[in-house]
Amino acid sequence: MRARRCPLLAALAFLAAVLAAAPARAQGPTFDSSQAAVITADEVTYDNELGVVVARGAVEVTQGDRTLLADTVTYNQRSNTVIASGNVSVIEPTGEVMFADYMELSDAMKEGVIRDIRILLTDNSRMAANGARRTGGNRTEMSKGVFSPCKPCEEDPSRAPLWQLKAKRMVHDQAEKVVRYNDVFMEMFGLPVGYTPYLQHPDPTVKRQSGFLTPTNVIGNGLGFMSGVPYYWVIDDASDMTLLPMYSSKKGPLGRMEYRHAYSNGLLLVDGSVTRTDRGIQPLFGDDEPATTEENEIRGHIFGRGRWDVNDTWRTGFDVQRASDKTFLSTYRISNLQLYNQNVQTLTSNAYVEGFMGRSYAAANAYAFQGLRSFDTLRTTPYVPVMWDYNFMSEAQSHGGRFNLDANTMVLERNDGADSRRMSFITGYQVPYYSPIGEVYKFSATVQGDVYSVNNVRDPGRPDVEHDDVTGRLFPQLGVQWSLPFFRQGEEYRQVIEPVLGGFLAPNGHNPASIPNEDSVDIEFDDTRFFSANRFTGTDRVDGGARGIYGLRSGVYHSSGAYATGFFGQSYNLRQNEEFTEGSGMAGHRSDYVARLEVSPHPWFDVISRFRLNKDDFGIERNETIAVIGPPILQLSGSYLRAPSTEFSNGRVQQVSGVLSSKVNENWSVRAYGIRDLNNGNDLGWVNYGAGATYEDECFIFDVRWLRTFTASEEIDPGDTIYFKLSFKLLGDLAGGFDAPKINGGNVFGSNN
Repeated sequence: MRARRCPLLAALAFLAAVLAAAPARAQGPTFDSSQAAVITADEVTYDNELGVVVARGAVEVTQGDRTLLADTVTYNQRSNTVIASGNVSVIEPTGEVMFADYMELSDAMKEGVIRDIRILLTDNSRMAANGARRTGGNRTEMSKGVFSPCKPCEEDPSRAPLWQLKAKRMVHDQAEKVVRYNDVFMEMFGLPVGYTPYLQHPDPTVKRQSGFLTPTNVIGNGLGFMSGVPYYWVIDDASDMTLLPMYSSKKGPLGRMEYRHAYSNGLLLVDGSVTRTDRGIQPLFGDDEPATTEENEIRGHIFGRGRWDVNDTWRTGFDVQRASDKTFLSTYRISNLQLYNQNVQTLTSNAYVEGFMGRSYAAANAYAFQGLRSFDTLRTTPYVPVMWDYNFMSEAQSHGGRFNLDANTMVLERNDGADSRRMSFITGYQVPYYSPIGEVYKFSATVQGDVYSVNNVRDPGRPDVEHDDVTGRLFPQLGVQWSLPFFRQGEEYRQVIEPVLGGFLAPNGHNPASIPNEDSVDIEFDDTRFFSANRFTGTDRVDGGARGIYGLRSGVYHSSGAYATGFFGQSYNLRQNEEFTEGSGMAGHRSDYVARLEVSPHPWFDVISRFRLNKDDFGIERNETIAVIGPPILQLSGSYLRAPSTEFSNGRVQQVSGVLSSKVNENWSVRAYGIRDLNNGNDLGWVNYGAGATYEDECFIFDVRWLRTFTASEEIDPGDTIYFKLSFKLLGDLAGGFDAPKINGGNVFGSNN
């Protein structure tokens, strides 16, 4: 009978038994026999004398969300044995599917044997074995088993996957949620590449499980051979830790730890290390002192981050970045902050509380800094135990005007050097006006008030004089800006030309020598600050006097999305502002010309360039250009920087960097990159360059990089570094790196000159 419903009591008993015995992930699901069950088949027979129920032909048994399919299903009531044969499959509610040619279960369906078992897990991982034995209802032992999380080849599914594990014996323990292997080979592309007598990893249902991870190895000129085996520890549902003891043949042991905790309203991350080793110390540039060595010194680092939402208004957090010395992070290849081979010069630690209340913002911060440059010292590095900010912007009034208030309190201290305490506020009113012919006016009036208490502040004009007093200022400023946009609309494009005029009026000076300049030292005069009332970057310096600004904005926009925009402008000071140096571009009456050009004729071509031209001969004083050209199959991105000398750079900076990358296909990508110093007569030339390649699919990641550096630190010599990483899904990462050995003073990859 086709698709016949079985009302017989024996059939229902048969269904309950079969469903209770059907395996899931080779262990078998636990069916609730109290649920209604339905069987459909081409034929169902019941032998009352033998107590045997047999269903044949396209058998489908369904109970709840579970379904069993087979060609033939037999249930023997007397021996309590279920036999399913011929294209057997069990579909779990979770989506997992088990396939077999033959299955026989007994002893309350907790024991049994399965022939030619194949399992498709929810993450598309696959298991297979010649035979399996089920015991205890939650343990499956498989002989000659295979496991792989890789998808089979679409063109030839019979081909070996990218990687797989083959074991003489494989055990899947559902209670412990682990898979264990004995006498296991790892194969890649069908070829054996590794062997171990024992291996264990979590099954795909496990997101986190304690255990040893794959080893980490580093070979470096300063480290020798360094290796360690990480241990991952699941503390509870909300926290875990990774312990990584390492041993270096040149530096000795290093202990490292990473701790993570997730809260209902935030998170906590901590990464730290400690060791006891010697440290080489080079003299400062220009010193004739020989290099020295600090012996048996305790060294290490700690990075940390915490974030918590107190309520809908307030949140708090911290960042900790600290190292025992300037070269520890680069020496031990600790790159959480991408410090290794990166131009990170300062570690910043910060604790804060901040609140967002309607149109206002309040924050309290504390800062500590650690410089990593050779001339940085903790003795003269400032720290900020207290900094409080409050910002408010009112709703627009009927005529569009808005009131704003910015208040700040800061305490800045040094162990050796200038100290200052500051209370400051800036309040103002801005109102726009739009004329009937399309003119746009912006009027502003601001007042800045500051009170300082200072100690040991050196007078710039008299180096032998130090200020220890209380001082302050009241600085009013008026501003106006006018523009008139002209539009032209074509069939496929529109064009905008907008002349801009403006001016600011304020008292001259108002930057007494007793007020230290802590937050307004580094000045970059470009289009981003051209229209600012205060062209200084901070509060310690004000932009006094009367000045006018004039410029032109323009743009062309095509219907296809292509566009080109630009800006060109200059400012004029009625009285020379002595606060700006010659290299700033704002000294004298006329400033340098400021320009910006951005061009994007195609989604595969973007260029933006900001530059400053000399006011007398239009020579380029500063230029920063960033470009991205090409599709993902072959893309070139690069930047060029030309900047004048500042107290942070020894001479003019002129540097170019670039990355040439290719997304070869959905799995492969390659890249080459480099940074070069273009200053004439500079012996450095190349700062660094390198190349890399990455392969990534659903079960495997391979990443290899080569980097050549030409800069040296106290413990790191210039040279070549090779880094690689192999990531196997469910098994973990195999990562390492090494500095290429040197031969006759040079590198095996070539000279460093």
